[in-house]
Amino acid sequence: MNIKTITAGVLAVFLSYSALAQNITKAPAWQAFESFAFSRDDVHLTNSLLVLKDGKIVFERYREGFTASSKQQIWSMTKSITGLVIGKAISENILKLNDPVQKFYPKAPKGISVSHLLDMVSGYDWNEGYEYSPIGSDVIAMLYTEHYNDMASFAANKKSIQEPGTQFQYSSGTSNVLMGILSKSMGPGDYKSYPWRSFFTPLEISNVTWERDHAGTYVASSYLYLSARDLAKIGQLFLNDGKYNNRQIIDAKWLEDSTKPHPYFLEPSRDLKQSENFAYSRHWWLNTALPQPDGSFKSRYPALPANAILALGHWGQMLIILPDQNTVIVRTGQDKGKRMNRDEFFSSFMKAYEQAHP
Repeated sequence: MNIKTITAGVLAVFLSYSALAQNITKAPAWQAFESFAFSRDDVHLTNSLLVLKDGKIVFERYREGFTASSKQQIWSMTKSITGLVIGKAISENILKLNDPVQKFYPKAPKGISVSHLLDMVSGYDWNEGYEYSPIGSDVIAMLYTEHYNDMASFAANKKSIQEPGTQFQYSSGTSNVLMGILSKSMGPGDYKSYPWRSFFTPLEISNVTWERDHAGTYVASSYLYLSARDLAKIGQLFLNDGKYNNRQIIDAKWLEDSTKPHPYFLEPSRDLKQSENFAYSRHWWLNTALPQPDGSFKSRYPALPANAILALGHWGQMLIILPDQNTVIVRTGQDKGKRMNRDEFFSSFMKAYEQAHP
């Protein structure tokens, strides 16, 4: 992975504008991209759009009712940030990748580790259907109905239907199990403040809310609220080897490993329907070009570079990290009718970028 280092001097003016860097908005294709992002129709509704280039904001726009200080529910992008918080705990020897789930939840199936949870290859029987397919949905039962009191215990004690490490199954439950394990590793007092003292505060993120369930566990699947600017700070960590203002926030090796797909995704015989041709690692989506049954290699989003890193959430939340372009894109929205056409969004952006940076 080609990660470019941002100097402490640049980071000191992280949120300042640069006239030199703003040339992307002068590209002929930019107007079409911006118009598409902020089109008001039944398909999608953008709340915020922010672009960082070389550590500086080059574009920032909010629809009426939202500002730079507005924190928004980021839904499943919470999972990716959970991956970073768990990585921090592992670097501090609070947890280990090979810790078994049974160590913390004795009724959990055998053989599932923290590592399996991070890569969504736990083998749990899980139905991720949301409002569009609610019958038998485990995620609705966990978040909204009979199991919202202790989400991690509900998910940890589900039965196993696959050998761990052999099948990808996207599961909001596994994210909550991770934060439940962290809580049991620390005790309630230390756990409550841990995301702040280890992650948010060093990043100078103060305008943040993370909801907990009745058991006191942070809802790692869905219930984190952040501003677009603070999401951009988090994305920038990947481009600066885990540092902010010359302080190591997340171990660089953890971030590097988060860009390497689990071996399951490199198998041409994998279940393409389960992963939608994405790769996944440590709670981040990857645009890696993956082998297909016909022998070809394809990325989920052909318009984006193959080393793009993504956090994605319900109703169109997106954090996109482009290492080769040294660029971070944040888009938040309320796509309640149908989610934004991401392929069009990405292709329109990359066309403008390539015009500005030939």
